[in-house]
Amino acid sequence: MNLYKNCLFEIPEDVSFEEASMLDPIGNAYMAVAQRSNLLPGDNVVVFGAGTLGLGCVQMEKIMGAAEIIVVASSANEAVRFPVAKKFGATHCISYDKENVEEKILELVGENNIPIVYDCAGSPSLLKQSLNILRTNGQIIRVGMSFLPLNFSINDLSMKAIDLVGHMAYNTVSLKHVLTLLERKMFDAKSMITHILPLSDWQEGFELMKNRQGIKVILKYDE
Repeated sequence: MNLYKNCLFEIPEDVSFEEASMLDPIGNAYMAVAQRSNLLPGDNVVVFGAGTLGLGCVQMEKIMGAAEIIVVASSANEAVRFPVAKKFGATHCISYDKENVEEKILELVGENNIPIVYDCAGSPSLLKQSLNILRTNGQIIRVGMSFLPLNFSINDLSMKAIDLVGHMAYNTVSLKHVLTLLERKMFDAKSMITHILPLSDWQEGFELMKNRQGIKVILKYDE
C-alpha cells in the first residue's frame, strides 16, 4: 500500500523491521544490477567488494540468471563474508592479496568472457583491473567511491568501447521491487545481518565491522 505517493511505503507483514532496515544497501544493489547494468541471463560477472553492496549485487545477479559470479575482496573476508557470498550465488571468491586476480579470472572463464564488472569498492586500482578483464563492449558499474586520483591511462575505455556507468543510491521503483522480493522470500536480507546489539555496545559493533567479522550490525535501544 502506497501511503504517500513516491515517498512512504508500508512494510509488508512478512518483512521484519530488521529486514526493512536493509533497504538502503539492497535498493542500491537492485538499481546497480537490475536498472543500470545490461546483465543478461547466462552472463559471467565480477563483483569487487564483499560488503553489503557487493553481497546484495551477488543476490540480484543470481536472481537475474548470471552464470559465473566471481567475488573479489581481501582475505580478511574469507571467514565470514565469502561463505555468505557463496550462499547467495557466488561461484568463486578470490582473495586479491593472495592470488593474481586477472590470471585467476582468465583461468576460471577464459579470455573475453566477462561482459560486466560491478565495482562495489571504488579503489582506482580496481578500475584498472576492470579495464583489463572486461571484453570489448563491456560495462563497468561503479557503485563504490574513492577520492584518490587515477595514475594510469584509461585509453582502454575507448579502445575496447567500454561503458563506465556511475551509480548512486536508488529510486522508488528500486524500493518497491525490493520490498516485493523480501515479502516473497526471493531476497535473503537476514543472512547479511550478522549481529544485533544493544546501543550501549556500539563500540563492539564498530569493531566487528572494522575486523570484517560482521556484515551488517544492527543497534537497538537497550532493554
